[in-house]
Amino acid sequence: MSMANANEVVELVFGLDVPEMRQRLAVAARRVDCGERELAFYLWDMQLRRLSPLAGYPDAVSYAVCELGMARRRAQESVAAGRDLLELKAVDQTFCTGKIGWSKALLLLRVAMPETEADWIDKAKEVDCRELRSMVRRAKKGERPGGGTGDGEDGGKGGGGGGLPTLTFRIAAEVDAVGYEEWTQAKRKLQAETGSAMSDEDAVRAMAQLVLSTRPDGSVPGRERVEESIYKVVVEAERADVRANVRADDADEPAPAAEVAAAASDGSVSDAVRERVLARDGHRCKHCGRKGYLHVHHILWEGRGGKGVARNLTSLCSSCHGLVHDGLLFVEGVPGKDLRITPRAGMPAVGGIQVSLTGEPPTIEPVARLLTIDDIPDQIDFAWLREHDDQIEWTKDGRLKLKKPRASAFGM
Repeated sequence: MSMANANEVVELVFGLDVPEMRQRLAVAARRVDCGERELAFYLWDMQLRRLSPLAGYPDAVSYAVCELGMARRRAQESVAAGRDLLELKAVDQTFCTGKIGWSKALLLLRVAMPETEADWIDKAKEVDCRELRSMVRRAKKGERPGGGTGDGEDGGKGGGGGGLPTLTFRIAAEVDAVGYEEWTQAKRKLQAETGSAMSDEDAVRAMAQLVLSTRPDGSVPGRERVEESIYKVVVEAERADVRANVRADDADEPAPAAEVAAAASDGSVSDAVRERVLARDGHRCKHCGRKGYLHVHHILWEGRGGKGVARNLTSLCSSCHGLVHDGLLFVEGVPGKDLRITPRAGMPAVGGIQVSLTGEPPTIEPVARLLTIDDIPDQIDFAWLREHDDQIEWTKDGRLKLKKPRASAFGM
């Protein structure tokens, strides 16, 4: 893919005839589709090569949300599409040659695999987007259109040919070294309590049920709070800039020095102040907007004399906090007034894709004022009736009646 022409001008022309307008609409739709593919390509490349921290963000999704103004769900979908299209090369090629649009390509990514993508591509060419979406909803990943599987076996339940699909949902998360050890130790603790091996899926469900059964006072039916546990995660640092480990039991997991420095900074703030700062900031990272793994950061660093008071603290997720301590993000100002969080790399210069309006806009006739009973004259002649014919009607008994106003098709 070549770089877009920075001097491209999108021309908007009033007064086109229908064939020219249809042509321009088709080109505009294709331009949007190609833009979506370009976003997916570069966002996945950013994620794959872990370039987002150099731009000041923990991942490509956060970058897309904060710098490109994308909704988080759309950004997640775009990153996933960039990844999946590298595997489903036939789907990508079909899109790139203009044989299917971006909406259809995204639908195919939900169900197609290399063994079945050819069948799904053929079906996508035959049906409209609404029918394809219905087929995809009824199919499982790897099935062919109609319910068959990639190895030639016929699909039963959950196939496109009949039956109800079993709904499954994918939960994915990326955590730092501390978060990973917390997860590992929590799973090991659950396995010890149940006496059986536990998959990640089992652990997620058990922990979700545990949270849902928690009382407002923090107690949990059937469980007793313990002050000490053999299952611990210990963050230790000989020197934050030299060596830092996350330790679970007797194992050492090397952790980046910046992560440990961030955790240590967060841990130095009192619980009361920390909760007050998090509540003030809406329990969200002030940089990327995420809700999980929140720290409070000293705007004027603690090592430089900064105090652990609310006006010198702001909420950052552990990933963004680590970027600050890595020197990839800068935090300045006062929370609630002029707080500024800027990447070291700065903002990219956006090329000038411009929009030009050409021609005269069509004249829109003003909407006539609706008649009221006071507008009806004592003597009505034929000219008056003809002028107001669209607002009056005759009843069956020969009386004059004002029509009720109807809502516009455009909601105006």
